[in-house]
Amino acid sequence: MKYALFGDSHAQAVFPILEQKIHDNGDEVVISKPMAGWTLAKHLENDFESLLASSNADVLLLSLGGNNANLSPSYGNTVQQALDIAKRYGVKKIYWVSPATAIRNDVQIRHEWTANWLKSNLPKKVRFIDIRPITQNGHREDGVHFTSDKYKEWAELVSDYLLTKNAITLIPKWTWWVASSFVILGISGLIWRKLK
Repeated sequence: MKYALFGDSHAQAVFPILEQKIHDNGDEVVISKPMAGWTLAKHLENDFESLLASSNADVLLLSLGGNNANLSPSYGNTVQQALDIAKRYGVKKIYWVSPATAIRNDVQIRHEWTANWLKSNLPKKVRFIDIRPITQNGHREDGVHFTSDKYKEWAELVSDYLLTKNAITLIPKWTWWVASSFVILGISGLIWRKLK
């Protein structure tokens, strides 16, 4: 599987851990673009489409929303633009990591609005990973960013979704034939024993 990762300042700490886990799983990270202070709109203005177009990515992970200041329904237009681009270039699965819990009130207001909007409005095909429950603590002094241990926990949760819970599994067709052959042989053996 080929992964494309886009994120913000949190992702600058999370993505390196996540990339290693993806590589250890035998998969490939074809794009990793964590940019401090960036919103989804900023990524869209700066090569999001051209990067996806040339990547052949199977999986898109967006770890964005913490810097969103557009707390209105028009935010949906920006989200839809990104989803349309992903679809256009053949992305098979999309994951969206919510904004974290902040203990700085002005930041928490927009984080909570954006996380709730995403949770309520993302299409069902987009897997929403709500990071808020594990980010209730572990903050640094700015009340927004986290300790390295918390970012490791964050990366573990996200990798569990990517590589375990919602993994894309392509089972080779020859295994169906092998499995069905064993079933047929087992039934034949039972019938033969009864006839004896």
